[in-house]
Amino acid sequence: MHRVGLIAFLALLTCGNLAPAVDVVEVDFRNEDGEAQTIQGRLLVEAADGGVLIETRDGRFWSITPDQLVKRKPTDASFQRLTSEQLGQRLLPEAKTRLPDQQFEVVKTKHYVICTSAGRKYAEWCGELLERLFRAFLLHWKQKKVELSEPAHPLPIVILANRQQFAQYATADEGPSAAESQGYYSIKSNRVVLFDLTATSQSAPAKSTAEINRKIAASPFNVATVVHEATHQIAFNSGMHTRMADNPLWVTEGMAMYFETPDLRSRSGWRTIGKPNRVRSNQLKDAIRKKRRSSELFTSILSEDKPFLDAKNAADSYAEAWALTYFVIKTRREQYSKYIKRLQEKKRLFWDKPEDRLREFEECFEAQAADIEKEYLRYMRRFTR
Repeated sequence: MHRVGLIAFLALLTCGNLAPAVDVVEVDFRNEDGEAQTIQGRLLVEAADGGVLIETRDGRFWSITPDQLVKRKPTDASFQRLTSEQLGQRLLPEAKTRLPDQQFEVVKTKHYVICTSAGRKYAEWCGELLERLFRAFLLHWKQKKVELSEPAHPLPIVILANRQQFAQYATADEGPSAAESQGYYSIKSNRVVLFDLTATSQSAPAKSTAEINRKIAASPFNVATVVHEATHQIAFNSGMHTRMADNPLWVTEGMAMYFETPDLRSRSGWRTIGKPNRVRSNQLKDAIRKKRRSSELFTSILSEDKPFLDAKNAADSYAEAWALTYFVIKTRREQYSKYIKRLQEKKRLFWDKPEDRLREFEECFEAQAADIEKEYLRYMRRFTR
């Protein structure tokens, strides 16, 4: 998920008093391995201790601590994101560095640049799915009066040929925990990394669009992973969320799960947005039945992210996040839009205290969390029946 590597990444900067900036600078520094490196990008944040947050033209964020920093100097350059052609040229050597024995190619769509070892057919199938999701996401929130902007830059996707390649790539990119997932979105690199869902240990990958559709239809929950991670990427690049700002995980994960019911029949629209998510619904129902679900957990996911990072509570926390998102969109849409707009104003690298998160939630929803929980539980009990 998009949180992969986030905790370690945040620890690299000491926040202090932060001053946002938009200057394009050249930075010489030593990376985590002690090797000299030079990058050029726009200065997003400068910490009180001298640490900096830089965005390079490919959309990657670099956090550089004072002890890593060697030299920083301004440039006369204007900041422009890479074109589709340039981004493809950047993604290819990245992939080859992690998987030197594999052959990669680039497939471009209107909004995406896909670097893949899974073959053109599967990349094109994914590209079509992603484009439909992209259009549906922006239209959905426009109709709900949430102001978003279509990204002016292409979005990078990496698709590996099978799970083995994915595990190798993910381990080098984000660490061993990422390798255990079905796919992930990285806030740090702004890339979504996936693998060919039609290639299994029992069968060869699909060779035609018809075969892809047939195999994918047999495993809709796996496709939900593609939709989930792509939703994160769209949300973080359209202004719905701000990368490296204080976005509660119940909001970002809840939104991705709200969209993760795939529409594999339509070739133009996306008719399943907000459709009941049976996997998450059943998980919540099971948690309620076995009394794993508690008011303490409900309050906890509103005020902090710890329940999502705890292996014991993670599955139930995700189910709760989906259910709460579903409930407030269906019953308190105006307040939810107000809350999203409040979160859009958050500054990078400022982190709210748990009590401030909870207070902000109650202000936007115009009720105490305990009262909302009672209404929410009545609604979800009827729903799960």
